[in-house]
Amino acid sequence: LGNFTFRGSHAVLGCAITWIFGLIASAPPLFGWS
Repeated sequence: LGNFTFRGSHAVLGCAITWIFGLIASAPPLFGWS
C-alpha cells in the first residue's frame, strides 16, 4: 500500500462503518417493518 500506515483512526472508522451498516440492516425488524 505504499506509504499507507494503518493507524487507530482507520480501525475506529472501519468499526464505525460496520456498526452503521449492521444497525441499518437490523433496524426494520426492530420497528416492525416487513
